[in-house]
Amino acid sequence: MGEPRRLLAVADDFGIGPGTSRGILDLARMGRLGGTLLLVNSPHAAEAVAHWRAAGKPVELGWHPNLT
Repeated sequence: MGEPRRLLAVADDFGIGPGTSRGILDLARMGRLGGTLLLVNSPHAAEAVAHWRAAGKPVELGWHPNLT
C-alpha cells in the first residue's frame, strides 16, 4: 500500500488582525499547522511576531508579500 500520506497545512495572512493571528497561534499550539505566512505590511504584523516569539515560535514563519 505504500507509505501513509501527510498533509502540511500552512495558514495565510498571519498578522492581518489580532483575532486571525490568535487563531493561527492556537492551531499551531495544537499541532494542526506546519507554518504560517506573515502579512508584513499589516499594521498588526509586529504585534503578531511578538506573540509568535512569546509562544515559543510554535510553527515556521514565512513572508507573505503584499504589493497593494
